[in-house]
Amino acid sequence: MIRFAFGFLIVAAIAGFIAWLAGISGTVSIDIGDYRMESSLLAAFAALAIVAAVSGSLARLYGWFRTGPRRFLAARAAERHRRGLRALTQGFTAVGAGNAAIAKKMARRAEALLDEPALTLLLSAQAAQLANDDVAAQRQFQAMLERPETEFLGVRGLLAQAERAGDSERALALARRAFKTAPNSPFAVTTLVALEAKTGHWANVDSLLRARAVSSAYEPEEARKLATVAKYERAIEAEDKGLSEAALALAREAHTLSPSFIPGAVAYARVVAALGRERAARAAIRVTWRRNPHPSLVPALRAVAPSEPPDAFLRRVDKLVEFNVDHLESRIAVAEAAAAAGAADRARRALAPLAEDPSASAIDARVCTMMTSLEEAAGAPAAAAAWRTRLHAAAARIGFTCGSCDAPQDTYRSICATCGAVASLDAFAGSETVERRGLLPGFLARLFAPSATAPAATESGRSAGVQGRRVNTPSRTS
Repeated sequence: MIRFAFGFLIVAAIAGFIAWLAGISGTVSIDIGDYRMESSLLAAFAALAIVAAVSGSLARLYGWFRTGPRRFLAARAAERHRRGLRALTQGFTAVGAGNAAIAKKMARRAEALLDEPALTLLLSAQAAQLANDDVAAQRQFQAMLERPETEFLGVRGLLAQAERAGDSERALALARRAFKTAPNSPFAVTTLVALEAKTGHWANVDSLLRARAVSSAYEPEEARKLATVAKYERAIEAEDKGLSEAALALAREAHTLSPSFIPGAVAYARVVAALGRERAARAAIRVTWRRNPHPSLVPALRAVAPSEPPDAFLRRVDKLVEFNVDHLESRIAVAEAAAAAGAADRARRALAPLAEDPSASAIDARVCTMMTSLEEAAGAPAAAAAWRTRLHAAAARIGFTCGSCDAPQDTYRSICATCGAVASLDAFAGSETVERRGLLPGFLARLFAPSATAPAATESGRSAGVQGRRVNTPSRTS
């Protein structure tokens, strides 16, 4: 209503102005040389209005001819871009749906319509991978390497192909390039660390993990485990090369970083015992036993002084288990040492709480074996036969279990032999919060120690251990 009223007022004003002009008498004269043009005031105004209208129309026509083609091309480019984005979207949707034919078709269309090499090359590569066309996928990834904005994507794609093909050297070279291209990428960091470890370059792993940007790509506990394993592996390498001082320094670092790490304690005890420092070797084993009791620590303790009499070694074991005497491994360790020393009654007392459990599934196979021997020695064949029967149903303990694939491992490996995960075996305790007082004199350690039921590692899945010297690369077993 307001617009109508406003328009009506404008029309009325124009009509009134025209009527006013028509009511004015007189003429308008224009002299051009010898010619004179005369007209009424109204006619002159009308002619002037017509000239202004024609001039404006000609100006608009000129402007359209000047900018029209450019606008037309811009509109056409916008339409192509819109169609290209739609093809790109449909292509990635087809990749997600597993439709290789549609994905490749949309990739070709997007490549023809768009000037977006990062996206179109990625779609083309994924479509080729979906169609199992490794040659085409590699060609696309190689093309990505030529552009700075797509180099990382190209390296990542080629890296995945190299890993699938089992080409560890090429995969490692590509992982190093990916890390150089994007050093803050968690993928680049974790992939490089894993490949350096799997190829046995533990010094490189250790060096990488010292950088804050690298270690921050992991959870603190995971970074600590990786650093511990790297130092442990370097210590083993140095020991094999006869570099005793380097082996000692690296083994000490690994043991200090993670006192609950069982292979690290075994290695450190072996190195320091070889240097004649038996007391330090036994202290290191005690430190680890407090946090993470494991059967492999007992042979390591025995190896410190192999010629020690059995009764003296029994006293060593008693001291070893004094902070967690009720742990399964502590009782079994005492029983084995007592049996070796000829103290059958002591062995029975150590195993009594375990032997009284009526559940066969809760009995360790080692308990059944020792009880069978004890009953036979005591002249109780019926009882020995009963324990032998229980042995068939008893749980057969294993050394370690992989946290990634749950595969059992008789001996420790830094690289899982089944899934290839790094530092995934349960050779660490759940935490490292127990105070590091294992190297204090015995009475001080007992004074400051927590309760006798210190945190213990999970009992299941452990029997064999890390015994003797070993090198822990994928191609060298314990």
